[in-house]
Amino acid sequence: MQDNQRQELQYAYLAGLVDGEGCLRITRDLSPGIKKQGYASPRYGCGITLHMVTREPLDFFASVFPDGYLVYEGVREDRPRQRPTYCWRCHNRFAVENLIGKIYKYLLVKKNQADLLLEYCRGYKRCQTLKGKDHSDELQRREELYLKMKKLNAVGPAATTNPRSIREYEVIV
Repeated sequence: MQDNQRQELQYAYLAGLVDGEGCLRITRDLSPGIKKQGYASPRYGCGITLHMVTREPLDFFASVFPDGYLVYEGVREDRPRQRPTYCWRCHNRFAVENLIGKIYKYLLVKKNQADLLLEYCRGYKRCQTLKGKDHSDELQRREELYLKMKKLNAVGPAATTNPRSIREYEVIV
């Protein structure tokens, strides 16, 4: 198999991991300390994370995209019977754009989120400090993208743990 075919196969596999186990997001930080430090507020960021109980696929992911980092998260205290989890994370805007660019054509489920991330990364204008500059246009653009991403990533109400009667949905004829 040629190297570029092998590389495309790897990207397709990694896109499947992102589609199934990944989270593409735009974050917003409203911490009061941001303005005190001279940063534009709110502060926005982007990122990709993958959570799995098996480490090997994440090791492979990290070998292809070394800009992220792998973290052992262990077991949650409130779920002691749960298996330990691992997480691959990337918050670097340039690395996120590179990653999405490589796997984009193979994404099926998270293509809309990828579009928003690419729009965020490619249209990014630096507005680190507030000193004498008006960054309202850029902050407005980021807020709109943040809200669109939040809507795409929204999850419905959590599943109930209350057992229902088996006959609850039966119809007597």
